[in-house]
Amino acid sequence: MNKNFFILLTTLFSFRMIFAYFPNITPDEAHYYLYGQKLAWSYFDHPPLVGWVQWVFSFLPQSELSARIPAIILGLISTFFFYKWIQNFKLNLSPFILILITQSSFLINTLLMSLFPDTLLLVLIYPLMQSLVSLSSFAPAKKWILFGLILGLCGLSKYTAVLLVPSVLIYFLLRKDYSMIFNWRWIYAILSALIVISPVLYWNWQNNWISFYYQTHHVLGGGPTFVNFAKSLAMQIISYILPLYFFAAYGFFKSLLTTNKHYQAVFAFSLPYILFFTYSSFKEPILPHWTILFYYLLIPIGINEFCLKKLSWRIWLFKGSFTFSLIFLFSLLIEMSFHLIPQPNFNSVHRDIAGWPQVMTKASELLADKGNSAIAVTNWSLGSRALFYAKDRKKIYVLDDHINQFDFWQTESPLGKDILFVNTHFFKKDISHYFLCDKTTLVDRMEIKIKNHFVNDFEFIWCKNYRGLSEGS
Repeated sequence: MNKNFFILLTTLFSFRMIFAYFPNITPDEAHYYLYGQKLAWSYFDHPPLVGWVQWVFSFLPQSELSARIPAIILGLISTFFFYKWIQNFKLNLSPFILILITQSSFLINTLLMSLFPDTLLLVLIYPLMQSLVSLSSFAPAKKWILFGLILGLCGLSKYTAVLLVPSVLIYFLLRKDYSMIFNWRWIYAILSALIVISPVLYWNWQNNWISFYYQTHHVLGGGPTFVNFAKSLAMQIISYILPLYFFAAYGFFKSLLTTNKHYQAVFAFSLPYILFFTYSSFKEPILPHWTILFYYLLIPIGINEFCLKKLSWRIWLFKGSFTFSLIFLFSLLIEMSFHLIPQPNFNSVHRDIAGWPQVMTKASELLADKGNSAIAVTNWSLGSRALFYAKDRKKIYVLDDHINQFDFWQTESPLGKDILFVNTHFFKKDISHYFLCDKTTLVDRMEIKIKNHFVNDFEFIWCKNYRGLSEGS
């Protein structure tokens, strides 16, 4: 391994370990951490690989850092594959600069230190493309099988990996290699991929294909409006930072106007993602990390091509973009770790993570010495954090009118128990209206403040003899 590259990996590892130590767990991180604690063939909202990876590290004592170590290691592996892939380009900049500026995006950096299903795709995408460009009409069976195995692992990571399938067709159309489209050896790849994703198919077959149904309505629900699209676009520009958004768009068009097969592979794997999620964004605002493959693949191409002409204004724009991205990244990471900047009441970047360790400690104290009792929240994202910080996970319920992963994990009925509901400022329900209780009593409140500004507040409400959801809920 190149000495300078080893230094780069060591620096990235140290940097991420430091900033992964401080922040409380986020809703998604907690959810996928619980996957690893509750191993299954698949899960309601995602395929199982993210949980299986967390399970490999389950020997570590529970902490926020332990939940993030798998992603940090995978981030280094992804960086290695990234480095090997860009060696195929005619580089106008150092590969280390391309790596650093791509990973200076706050969201890309976050997914390389917090384990999401998308993190796994960031690891697998470059081996997948390298495997594809190495295929030929007379390639041995093992190359076709390898491509199928990697594609299957992508499918085992996230359902939107299905968008990688049309990418294969687009690639060979761009190459004008039409014979490859109908090559009988694809049977090797197809069978290999099906074997790898068989746990997902098996679990869904057992559960009436509920996960496929959920994903279809989750991504494509709602009626089309331009407001949804505008919100989605704004979130992406903020998350990936405007200069990097520009470089990704520039890389997209440059990768189309080329005969370089590696650029064409990037375009082929980017096009279905951007088309699908652009369409979806009119239906409902999409989360910015859903399109991360588009940016991860195209930012380095955009930067490399932009700096092809050594014009002074381009160099200054590139340097300014790099500097701005790094300042923005470090500012956010420092704020998330050390809470330095006062923010408006109930409009803080910490609102989803602050206070949960204290809240669950308080809830456990209120539950102490109560016989047939448990703690409940009214939303799955609250449930993930409640379970992560709970002293006794068997006494945590998510009670709402939506089917979610917790319906598969909650094996004991809450009916007849005295339930201590935890309400938050952002998920506040009228417990007496939504649930059937003999009596409801507000027993305590907790305010979470940072720099004397409200971040969140919590209510603890007893529901005596819980009897289920009310008809009007």
